[in-house]
Amino acid sequence: MFSTASFPRCGHCGYNLTAAQSNRCPECGLLFIEAGVIVPDRVRERSKLKVWMIALFIMLLGPAMIGGAMTLHYRAQAAAAQARAAAARAAAQAQVAQAQATAQFLQQTLSTPARRSSVP
Repeated sequence: MFSTASFPRCGHCGYNLTAAQSNRCPECGLLFIEAGVIVPDRVRERSKLKVWMIALFIMLLGPAMIGGAMTLHYRAQAAAAQARAAAARAAAQAQVAQAQATAQFLQQTLSTPARRSSVP
C-alpha cells in the first residue's frame, strides 16, 4: 500500500529510517548530517488522496444523483400531465353545464305560450 518513498530515507543509500535509533544510518553507517535525510512530501500524498476520494465520490454517488434528477424530472412531467388532464376535465364540465343551461332555457322558452300583441 505504501511505497518506500512515503518514509524518511537515508540520503546516501536510501535505507528506511523509520525505526532508526541513532544519528547514523544502520545500513551505510554515515551520519545523517553527512548523508542527509530524504523526507517524504506529505502534501503531495494528501493531494493525491484528495483526488482519489473525489473520483471515488463521483463514481459512487454520481449515478445516484443522476438517477435522482431523472426521477424528479419524470415526477414533474407526470404532475404537469395530471394538471393538464384536470384542466381538460374542468373545461369539458363547463361545456356540459353551458349546454344544459342552454337546453333548459330553450325548453322554458318553447313551453310558454306565445303572447299575441293586440296591435290591429
